[in-house]
Amino acid sequence: MVVLTSKVPISVVPSVEASFEPYIPSSEPLALVPQEPAVIAEVPPLVVATNIAIVRDRATALKVVRYDKENFDQFKEETLAQHQSLMRSYDKKKPTLLSYQANLKKEDLAYFTEIKAAKEERERLDIYIHQLKVKQEQRRVEARSKFQDLEKLNSEVALISKMSNQVT
Repeated sequence: MVVLTSKVPISVVPSVEASFEPYIPSSEPLALVPQEPAVIAEVPPLVVATNIAIVRDRATALKVVRYDKENFDQFKEETLAQHQSLMRSYDKKKPTLLSYQANLKKEDLAYFTEIKAAKEERERLDIYIHQLKVKQEQRRVEARSKFQDLEKLNSEVALISKMSNQVT
């Protein structure tokens, strides 16, 4: 964390003089020097102190980063070792699990086929039960009809008996 000791931002320099005449050393040709104006700035002591504090903070930060990098490298190695161990374990268990999965699929198909056959059998039995109930109801209707016929005959016999008793 960088803490500035000045309330003036570092990018603001209070004493600046502009010079539009470029400084050209005598050993270099004039054509190689850019023709832009140069700015000469005087850096106050507060800015220099701030820059020194920033450099110290950066040095401390670099030490922390180096320490964090060492921890990260150790963490990375441990994580890589754990990952490799898990992958080896997975590779050992994978064929067994795949075989087990294939067996489960076969069993599932067999159960599905058996369930389908049982449902078809149940449908056939439901139809048969329905047919039996229809026949049972038809027999009951016939029995009621026969019982009514019998009662009618009994009443006729009783009437004939009564009439024959009267004749004799």
